[in-house]
Amino acid sequence: MAMSRQWVRPAWRVWSGIGLAALGTVMARPALPGLIVGTLCVAYGLAWRFWAAGHVQKGATITTTGPYRLHRHPLYWGTFWLGVGFAWMINRPWFWAAFLAYYALVYGLTMVQEEAFLQRRFGPLYEAYAARVPRWLPLGRGPRLADPSTRWSWARARRHREHRTLIAVGLWSLLFWLRWKWAL
Repeated sequence: MAMSRQWVRPAWRVWSGIGLAALGTVMARPALPGLIVGTLCVAYGLAWRFWAAGHVQKGATITTTGPYRLHRHPLYWGTFWLGVGFAWMINRPWFWAAFLAYYALVYGLTMVQEEAFLQRRFGPLYEAYAARVPRWLPLGRGPRLADPSTRWSWARARRHREHRTLIAVGLWSLLFWLRWKWAL
């Protein structure tokens, strides 16, 4: 799909999410239980994102290995858990509502766009994959492929800049712990 026809452009998706996160950060009331649960959710989300980023070959092929055997959008599944984790850390009911609405709208539309692109590009091959692997919950059971080029790769994860996500999310998480510790 041409960029001009996308409903949700990648840059807009990222910057609007950062804006929502910044607002939540300013208004946060961190508490120890939320920090603990939130940190676990964030770690889970990062693990999914790293796992997916090390497998995905964007636009080149239909990735069907690693987490893509279980879920059509594992990067977004990881992002969902990052948001859940930060909602726990922010500890404000309005943020939960805002995050869930934002995720459903922005990432829901993004998934539909990407699937339409993949369907046009790969046709019946993508249709068969989509029939086996769910969009929303990681419950699929696609086939394992023996092709070594589809194994997890640190170089591939790095190419997708997941190390930057790790650094940003780690620093942001630390901020909430510091705010709680020193009641900032």
